Amino acid sequence: MSWRGFLVWLWLGCSAAAAVAAEPAVVLVSSETSAAYTELADTLTAELERGGTPRDAVRRMTVADIEDGEPPTPRLFVALGVRAATALARTDERVPVLCTLLPRASFERVLQQSGRKPSSQFSAIYLDQPFARRLDLVRLLLPQARRIGVLWSDETADQQAALEAAAASRGLRVVSAHV
Repeated sequence: MSWRGFLVWLWLGCSAAAAVAAEPAVVLVSSETSAAYTELADTLTAELERGGTPRDAVRRMTVADIEDGEPPTPRLFVALGVRAATALARTDERVPVLCTLLPRASFERVLQQSGRKPSSQFSAIYLDQPFARRLDLVRLLLPQARRIGVLWSDETADQQAALEAAAASRGLRVVSAHV
């Protein structure tokens, strides 16, 4: 190999190594740029940094960034919200995805629509609160209430019996409709 060939090979090798090193360790993908999403991204970034991940190893992106270009290849994607989870479910990336800021029913819909299965590669931390906690809040806010109104969708209708049981134990009656 000539010196010129060796230098080209060395330059290509260094360029490839720099490109690999430039990939972030964690990519936070936000469904929106509202204050709630920004605050969560700030908190996650600070916690990752506190755990030893350098700030420049965390990249923030939006759904539009993922849909418009070639996504990076981090060690982990964190989807913030339903739109971000949906966008990442549509990619062919083999990178683990942790979905956050979404209810269980939405995560299950994302799985169904994308053909994915819940796994260590695609999982979620649900936003849902137990019915007991929600009803206790209703009781604190409206101590005189005897009935609560609930609208059920196809995604949530299977939870009706559990809510009615939790409400009955608190002296509340559920008045509901399917939408």
